[in-house]
Amino acid sequence: MGKTKNAILDMVDWARAGRSVLVTGKPGSGKTAVTVNEFMAAMAEHLSVEVDAMSLTDLRPCTMDPIDYRGYPFPDPVTKTTTWLMPDFLPKTGPGVLLIEEIGNADKAHHYALYQLVEQRKLGDYKLPDDIFIVATSNDRTDGCGVKKMPSALMDRFARVKFECDPDDWREWARNHGVDYKIIAATHFLEDILTEWDGKSGDEQSSPRSLVYFDEVIRANGLKVGGGADDGGTHGYSRPVYNEESLRVLRKAEAVLGETDAARVVGFMALFENLPPIPEILANPETVEIPDRLDVTWALVTQIAKTVEEDDLKNALLFIDRLGLTFRAVFGVELPKLNTKMAYKTVAFTDWIARNPSLFS
Repeated sequence: MGKTKNAILDMVDWARAGRSVLVTGKPGSGKTAVTVNEFMAAMAEHLSVEVDAMSLTDLRPCTMDPIDYRGYPFPDPVTKTTTWLMPDFLPKTGPGVLLIEEIGNADKAHHYALYQLVEQRKLGDYKLPDDIFIVATSNDRTDGCGVKKMPSALMDRFARVKFECDPDDWREWARNHGVDYKIIAATHFLEDILTEWDGKSGDEQSSPRSLVYFDEVIRANGLKVGGGADDGGTHGYSRPVYNEESLRVLRKAEAVLGETDAARVVGFMALFENLPPIPEILANPETVEIPDRLDVTWALVTQIAKTVEEDDLKNALLFIDRLGLTFRAVFGVELPKLNTKMAYKTVAFTDWIARNPSLFS
């Protein structure tokens, strides 16, 4: 089970026990998306209801005043006391999730206002329904996102779940949501673009979220790294010579990934347009020259897995068997996901899997 699934399981365990959950992690790692999707689905299953029956109340302390939680004071002329008109954004019925977004960026006055809601599940006369589950999210203080130190009394009211992007989990999610397979392949070779975050940078940098933004803009505009692109043997760390469309792609990447990560990702994507001829490889799988660059080999294995036809699969496997253990494992994992009509429906592949059990143990 990957880190993402473990985090969801921990969130569910604490929620079932009646505790509020604080999910912390790097910017763009998927904290909110996981809460809104996987966690709500898991809690719907726990409650034996449809996911669509789960409500989501999105509370953002950074856009509110502390008094907003308590409501509006209203004088009662009969009792000559003040009562409170409760805010309508608080959920009145469940089941659902009360999501407190970016709680670490809120001022301390907000933290104090949330004490009672988080621990006692009430605010004055208002009581949170039993089947509403509280989840808060926050970046870490070292991430350079303006996160303030929360009072220990508030932290103690939460069960903290540390969320880390699991590359395999993200790639599975990305495939299911139509992210370009070349971007997904880049995260294999450049895995740090998913997992690393420099809180001192202050500039754009790659994250799971920004990679999705990059994919969305190139898909929305029908852009690709064109056939005239060449990474110039730089492994993506220096600006290669690009054609006009590829430069347009690079500018989009720089806008959300930063210059360094953009050059690396787009440079890797450019490799797919300049690979050794796959028909020649499939015609001479045991004698054709193997690329001497790891990034080219990685892109080549991915492209073969994506495009190979049944009649050529046996020869493709002969070529793959000449590569290192890592590339054989990559091919074995990627073929069923990139080329579903082949995979386990093809005798040549199932026999190859049976001969290589160590690749998948």
